[in-house]
Amino acid sequence: KIQVMIATGRAASTVYEYVRRLNMPQPLPVVCSNGARGLLCSIDDEQETTMATQGVHVQELFSTPVPKSVVLKTLEIVKNNNQLVVQYYVGEDIYANPTTDSHRTLTEMYMELTGCKTKYVQDDFADAMEREGLPSKMLVLCPTEEQKQVMSMFQNRMEVGEATLILGSPGGWFIEVLHPDVCKGHGLKRITSEHLNIPLSDVVAFGDGDNDIEFVRDAGWGIAMKNGRDT
Repeated sequence: KIQVMIATGRAASTVYEYVRRLNMPQPLPVVCSNGARGLLCSIDDEQETTMATQGVHVQELFSTPVPKSVVLKTLEIVKNNNQLVVQYYVGEDIYANPTTDSHRTLTEMYMELTGCKTKYVQDDFADAMEREGLPSKMLVLCPTEEQKQVMSMFQNRMEVGEATLILGSPGGWFIEVLHPDVCKGHGLKRITSEHLNIPLSDVVAFGDGDNDIEFVRDAGWGIAMKNGRDT
């Protein structure tokens, strides 16, 4: 028996359409938000589900949210740069508080890229965090020409080991902020060892991006795709 798993840097809500379309043996293990969350997904049109899960029953296996201190530091950095806007990933939802037209343009670009709807809120996430809980990840959106500089700024402001920072696709318009222990490789290890009872030595992993380095490295057989980027 071969167990297939989906692993993605994107939010859980982007996965459910593919769970339905692929219709693979279920429950289907899913690692999302670059390893911050692990799920088991099953198509269930009869059981009550939310609109966000598109008729897919979701069991959360683990969640490793961004620490509160990192959330607050990210907000502080962004407040001092009017070109930046943050998206917060909480459960099935993505929130943002755009205050300029350029902020809205950046969030709309991401919605077009992923097909995910971002919910616009008026309050600062520092307050909403107490109500909604900690995010699985944060996305700092920025003008494309500023992406590398924004990454460098965050690397300089964060202490070593304080957070995992991932550069979006080269020439992109965002960086990701995650819990310091989180990466796709972390998610792969947790879901295979803690929930599937499959040793990493028996895992084949396919990846093509910067966020796949640990994922491909830690699997028993890691395969870099032909269209992968040099890192």
